[in-house]
Amino acid sequence: MFNPRLSPVVQVCNARVVMPCPADQLHVAFTKTSGPGSQTVRVDAANEQYIVNWNTDLSTEPVGSSFRLLVVVHDRVLGFADVDVLALGNMRNANTGGDIPLVDGRTLPIKFRLEEGALAASCTNVSLDCVEQTAFPDRDNTILTLGKQAGTFIPAGALSQIVTVAIIENTTKPCIPPPFALPQYFPEPDQKGCYDFFTDPGPSIFNTTPDNPVVVAICVESGLDPGTTGRNIQLFQFDKGQPAQPLPPHSAAFMPCEPDPYQEVIGSARQGLSKVFAFARARLHRVLTYFAPTSLHAAHVGVGGSTGSYSTMTWSILAQMDKNSADPQTAAVGTPVPAPPQVLLRDTSTVHNPVAGVTVTFSTDGGTIANPTVVTGSDGLASVGSWTLPATPGTYHVTATAGGAIGSPQVFTATAGLPIFQATFTGDAAGAPPGTPEIGAWTLTNPDGTILVQSAVGNLTSKPVELTQLGLQAGSVKLFGAVAGTPPASGVYVARWRSLVHSADACFNALVLRDAGSLILADVDYRPGGQLTYNSNSLNLTVGSWTRDVAQLFEITVDLGNHVTSLSIDGAPVAAAQGLPFSDPTGTPANLGQINMELGCIAPQDYAWDDITIARQ
Repeated sequence: MFNPRLSPVVQVCNARVVMPCPADQLHVAFTKTSGPGSQTVRVDAANEQYIVNWNTDLSTEPVGSSFRLLVVVHDRVLGFADVDVLALGNMRNANTGGDIPLVDGRTLPIKFRLEEGALAASCTNVSLDCVEQTAFPDRDNTILTLGKQAGTFIPAGALSQIVTVAIIENTTKPCIPPPFALPQYFPEPDQKGCYDFFTDPGPSIFNTTPDNPVVVAICVESGLDPGTTGRNIQLFQFDKGQPAQPLPPHSAAFMPCEPDPYQEVIGSARQGLSKVFAFARARLHRVLTYFAPTSLHAAHVGVGGSTGSYSTMTWSILAQMDKNSADPQTAAVGTPVPAPPQVLLRDTSTVHNPVAGVTVTFSTDGGTIANPTVVTGSDGLASVGSWTLPATPGTYHVTATAGGAIGSPQVFTATAGLPIFQATFTGDAAGAPPGTPEIGAWTLTNPDGTILVQSAVGNLTSKPVELTQLGLQAGSVKLFGAVAGTPPASGVYVARWRSLVHSADACFNALVLRDAGSLILADVDYRPGGQLTYNSNSLNLTVGSWTRDVAQLFEITVDLGNHVTSLSIDGAPVAAAQGLPFSDPTGTPANLGQINMELGCIAPQDYAWDDITIARQ
């Protein structure tokens, strides 16, 4: 039966090219609305055919040239013919050898007939699951593929005209780009997972409501290898040139997915279903839409979403996005946070494989970030690179978003505080003592060694300061710093620095926080044998270890109102060192006024640090 409702494109391609015609080989093209010389594809209802006139010209179609004529609907070639240009206003059918006289010596009428079922002609291949069917605006329409593995429901009133609906299995694996192609390698030939949905002509807007949606569904195989089977599956749609889009949920009980006694179903009355449904809802959106399931154990209850256009649809094991860096953080105004926000993408299979190829977008409500868009590598990681806080004190955020990932978005928080002490050394000369701090003051003592700025020490490469002791007198190499202004007696402050051990062993104070009278609030100490201790005067608490020439990031939070401190190393809070009383056993320090670094023990020692900041939260 003739189908007059389609929107075919007639392509005239240079020579015998592959099909459809590549863009660089397209000579001319005709549609029902456009074409060269105002010629368009028309329906000849009386003769039950389509027709378009191709007005040739010897200047553009010279004698001896060859062309391929294609009839294309939705990127599917439904027919073709090859012609050669002859002299005296003729063409030759290259397939049959017969001459074709041109009207008026230049016009070639291209006529073709498209019947019902032409779009799903591939259904004649019994290994493919597909269907083509007419949908009517005045009635409910349920359309299922021949294998009943995919289908759609279009309620009465959703369409404004009669349309042809086609659902055709897409055998490309994967049929959408990473990272949303995780399950697209089905070991059995009858396992389906990807379909192309389209209508012709396509409505610009469906007349739907939330209670009366257009629904599209697929049956999802749950019997995959245990290493790849997850508890979180979602439907995705993909349009060429666009990112894959996750779709929100809706049920589709009209899908007759076959039973499987091995399917685990939890919390569902429909136990024993091997295939759960992928669903979609259209809410006044253009063209039909798609939906997907919440999980393998929730038969007939799905997740999915609506979309503005027909496209390729498939399901995938979802990616999970988690934070992979310290949060929350503090830093002085106008400075980078110590641990740039980073996220980790893994699939939700039982083995939690890292997912590569996920586009992660970072945005901030304060400061500047280095990498607003990052694509995960084979390790599944995406980092903002750096996050520099604004010059105004306050609390700011970076938001990481990955379309379709569970846990998206992730929000990182940082507080920008006003520093009362700040010392960086990038402007100081290597081989000389450190200059005056940006905020605060230094006092240097080094009768038995040196205190010098270096180009690099270990993996500290941004002008660190190195304390070196010859080992003749314990404690003879010291550096004292004083905060700017009146030492604060209330509030919460964070002291932050990076340091490392450069000598074979160590016995010194990495950093000591004191009040203006030299009473100790808290201290971190490097000890022999690779040991790190905290508050050595009172607790001598072991809090970690050090490795020669490897810098660590330290943060001591000082709560002056409650007389307690807490320690973090490399962005991670040390569980045993949270909320500890001030260190000095001889009295209660009254304020935060000084810092010092001091080499101890009678032995050669070598220590380096960089970027010391004390700022209010």
